[in-house]
Amino acid sequence: MMRLGAWQGKIIGLTAFLFLAAHAAFAQGLVTCGNASGSMCTWTDLVGGSGSLVAKVVNYAIFGFAIPIAVGFFIWGGIKMITSGGNEGRFKEGKDVVTGVLWGLAIALGAWIIINTVIAILTA
Repeated sequence: MMRLGAWQGKIIGLTAFLFLAAHAAFAQGLVTCGNASGSMCTWTDLVGGSGSLVAKVVNYAIFGFAIPIAVGFFIWGGIKMITSGGNEGRFKEGKDVVTGVLWGLAIALGAWIIINTVIAILTA
């Protein structure tokens, strides 16, 4: 298992905080029904369309969290590769990070496509 240096952990923590703080500052209500207006929530509010609770949570998880974190790790892997200085082991570590990020994004985006397809089928 790879151990992070003190400065690397601080940079990752600060980056995660900035991403999460920005999302919290611009947050909107997840559920638009059942508020003071008295409208009851329906199945469509939970699972239907792009304004549903499930769609908002999945879109936030993918586009608001997974992709920014992946970009950070992609940059980190690239820096490791660039600063390897001919050290094959360090270059391989950076290459493994970049490969892992690409596989992770492929899996996350594939899951996003599957979930959107299931939502479309359930609300058709």
